[in-house]
Amino acid sequence: MTDVDLAASGPGGSSRRRFLAGVAAGSAALAVGSQLPLGGMLPAAGQDEFEPTADEALASFLAGLALAANQAYGIAAATPGLTESTLNVVRSFGTHYTSHAATLNALLSDVVSPVNDPNQTLLAEVTGALTGQTDVATVLGSLADLEDRMSATYFEAMGGFEEITDAGRMATLAGVPGRHATVLRHLIAPDGPRADLVPETQDGEGAFTVADYPPGPAEVADTA
Repeated sequence: MTDVDLAASGPGGSSRRRFLAGVAAGSAALAVGSQLPLGGMLPAAGQDEFEPTADEALASFLAGLALAANQAYGIAAATPGLTESTLNVVRSFGTHYTSHAATLNALLSDVVSPVNDPNQTLLAEVTGALTGQTDVATVLGSLADLEDRMSATYFEAMGGFEEITDAGRMATLAGVPGRHATVLRHLIAPDGPRADLVPETQDGEGAFTVADYPPGPAEVADTA
């Protein structure tokens, strides 16, 4: 059996400061203006140049990752040989990430369009890792690796929101990927030691970064 290790697919930031600095730098790329391709959405005449807040940049980045994770579960659901109970878990976990994206999009102001597209870099990685896979343990292992990185990313993002209400909403999501990873590894080895399923500590090792997983450009919402 060939393991597909999503955790090794790209360098992750182990420092929350580096992670948040990357998001802050990425917010400049999210600004509507010179970063947009021709035909992109520009501020209306007389409107100040738009740039998302730090919280909006972080929420947008995380929403794109959540949507890519949702797509990963959609691909995994097509794996032959999944039992009905495992398929239900896969579908349920994918739905969780749709809800995560909605929660994160709710942190955006009315001026910023919600993120509806998955992070393209992560989507390409999970598509390559999961499409056509027929070994159930490999698929579940790849999803567990993805969840480890999502957990690290959420952990790093916990201290990144400036508004207390935004931080509170992030806190409601932060523990979910770790629980997903635990369940997935239990499905792979139901008789294995329980202590091996839960890491002793949570840190930012392997977190997705803006530098390695750049989000798409932000858009001004159409409020007409």
